[in-house]
Amino acid sequence: MVDSDQLTSSVICTVGLVASHRSWRAELARHVQDHITGIRVRVLRDPRAADEGIDVIVIDDSSTFLNRDSLRRLTDTGVLVVGIYDPTERHGRGQSYLSDMGVSNIASAEMSPAQLVDLIWDITNDTDQGSQTGTLGELDPPEIIPQLDIGEPGTVQMPTGRGAVITVGGPLRSATVEFAVALAAQLAHQTRESALAIDLDEASPLLAARLGYRLDPTVLDAMERLQYGDGDLRHCVTDPTHGSKGFCPMHVMAGIANPDDWALLGRDRTEDLLERTATQWNYVVSTSGPTIHPMPQGTERFGASRQAIASADLVVGVLEPSPLGLLQGLDWIIDVRRLAGEQPIWILFAGRPRSPVHRADLVTSLTREAGRDAIAGAMFVPYGAEVDRARWEGRPVSRGPFHRAIKNLVGEIVPDPDSQKRSGVETSHG
Repeated sequence: MVDSDQLTSSVICTVGLVASHRSWRAELARHVQDHITGIRVRVLRDPRAADEGIDVIVIDDSSTFLNRDSLRRLTDTGVLVVGIYDPTERHGRGQSYLSDMGVSNIASAEMSPAQLVDLIWDITNDTDQGSQTGTLGELDPPEIIPQLDIGEPGTVQMPTGRGAVITVGGPLRSATVEFAVALAAQLAHQTRESALAIDLDEASPLLAARLGYRLDPTVLDAMERLQYGDGDLRHCVTDPTHGSKGFCPMHVMAGIANPDDWALLGRDRTEDLLERTATQWNYVVSTSGPTIHPMPQGTERFGASRQAIASADLVVGVLEPSPLGLLQGLDWIIDVRRLAGEQPIWILFAGRPRSPVHRADLVTSLTREAGRDAIAGAMFVPYGAEVDRARWEGRPVSRGPFHRAIKNLVGEIVPDPDSQKRSGVETSHG
């Protein structure tokens, strides 16, 4: 049984209750409103009207809207579904009907409101645990790991007196952009502070295009303004293109419009740019290209990506959750250590293998080969249909297991946002 204190301290989720003539709906809504602050309730006349804010939908077997297609559309976007049946009612379709429709979370209408709240909390908590998070002291798993619990917050020390620079990189280029977008958006939303997503991948700058933003101004314009202008980089952020459907709570600075312009970036200019952005935004989330090893004869072909790593207060690596992905990641980690010194790295696996043995093998190999002191934490992040849909619509992922995993990550990075205000940051617009 989960008590109300635990629910109060949890991440808030929104529950949509589909209209029903039965008493469970009104009783559950009243119980949540009177006693539970960790769950928000909304009444839905039609589950097809569910918007981006709904995490769980509760529907009973008497609903005329219940069918396989509607359930599939809901679950494909990351919504969890709870089905209610009444064993005493002759007109209900029953438990077997809910099961046949594909509802996996089924409860009796005879359950008390408190028990239904427990059920809702259990299924959302199970999904969050599917993100598989672990901190430094917990990454020595047994032979089989059912889960890696989130450790004590504060494992990463963020700076004071200026904004924090977080660089997201790794071998997976498109997934790196996806995680950078999600992290910047969640930092802005969760901390209520200003955030900037900046594209420093000189080989394949995808950030602005991913969000449906204009490809100008670019980081080169920001560098020019910093060197020859007034240094106010707020004029160098880009805007959504006409007709763009996505909404982003953070600012976006586009990468170079032409990859042939990579030589105009350079390490020194990139370092100055990141230092300046950290005085104007509370959080600067930068992308780094997949290649960060030094080139022969001192050629700085990947200087911007290398400096993005070297300037970071926190480095986040995105890896494929497979033995090959781990091998590629370990090579990348070696280069990161050369650039960032002894600073620990957060590892995000873009996907979650079903087998706990496979997850355990990956984490064990990661800590053994990279060294325990190199890894601040690791997370297996579900990477499913909700990510594809958000990418198609040109917006950050705003619901589902992926979104909840990024919430957990932000909770690890910034465990107490109210106590970590950046006193030296010039502006707090977002």
